[in-house]
Amino acid sequence: MTKLLMHAPWVWGGGMEEHICDLSAELRARGWDVVLAVCPRFGVESGARERLVRSGVRCYDLGDRETGAWRARVLSIFKLSALLMAERFDSIICHGVGMSHLTVVLGRRGARTIWHDHLCGAVVVGDERHFKPSVATRYPVGFRYFLKCVDGVITGSQQGVEHLKRLQSVRCPVVALAPLFKIPERIPRQRMGSSRIRCATFGSLGTQKGTERILRLWLRPELSEMKLFLFGEDPGGKYASLARSLNLTNVECRGAYKRNEFPRCAAEVELGIIGSLVEGYPLVALEMLGCGIPFVATKVGACPELRSLVGECGVVLAEEDEESLIAGILEIVERIKGSRVNAGAISRRARQVYDRPNVVERYVEFILPRQRAVGSRRGVG
Repeated sequence: MTKLLMHAPWVWGGGMEEHICDLSAELRARGWDVVLAVCPRFGVESGARERLVRSGVRCYDLGDRETGAWRARVLSIFKLSALLMAERFDSIICHGVGMSHLTVVLGRRGARTIWHDHLCGAVVVGDERHFKPSVATRYPVGFRYFLKCVDGVITGSQQGVEHLKRLQSVRCPVVALAPLFKIPERIPRQRMGSSRIRCATFGSLGTQKGTERILRLWLRPELSEMKLFLFGEDPGGKYASLARSLNLTNVECRGAYKRNEFPRCAAEVELGIIGSLVEGYPLVALEMLGCGIPFVATKVGACPELRSLVGECGVVLAEEDEESLIAGILEIVERIKGSRVNAGAISRRARQVYDRPNVVERYVEFILPRQRAVGSRRGVG
């Protein structure tokens, strides 16, 4: 039986938690012994932790940042060290950025160790609310040392692969893999009694996501006849207040939504916008395509790859400047008005390009210890 440790000390909620839970469940169903070293809040709100435990996945709680960042770090390192001394693992996956990953490489005892980069291999986003845009940079020295010790790296895009090799000097194998994800089912568009085009952003709001820049686009006369919805958590009502201060009467902040509510939200709009400054593999892009919504996106993360797979009818790429984003939005609007957007075809194409069973197989092959992976391909063990 292959024994796997998932180390994700600062993860709870969102797409990263969903990916870790899905991958753990898939591997457990294959007979793997899976241990999650996570914070106490991991999977609690979504109910995923309870489902994983029932399936046989073991959850090992580390420190909780709510008790204070430094205290949580020290407690996490102490508890992780104890776990690595008590149990021997075949493979270990470290998620996100954290110096406690060094504890893994020091105590792994021969386990194949993988780092899963959920961004682009060049920028660290500690807290999205306080994210400051910057050019792609090298990671801190301590984390680059960790990267020299790992046996492989998973990132979300070819852009991430290039950054990791060029900026972080990663020499081990690096692969670009989409996260595990369930594409939502499309439901018919809602007719709102108006011919006004409805646009939307989905997911968390913040500087990293380019929310303020998108809001300010709606000051432009070219977009004045369009409606903009902001679906997602708005901490402190920051962007709702900004929309009011800018007198944007055609902008509406709709608040947070649960993932299973996405199809209902998507049914209210005709096109989406991804204006992010930094991305890995944007799950919201798959959500929109699965619901038949074409979108304009900046050339970050896996967006260029999705454009090449899905085609221009589903994805229009734009530079990060205002003029390029507006041109992309207007290009999609013209297609919608000319009945050249087929929501059903976009949804079907998304399911064709995101082959979940194949994605799972690629994860398994990369995670397995090398000798076992070779034996597996030969039909042994």
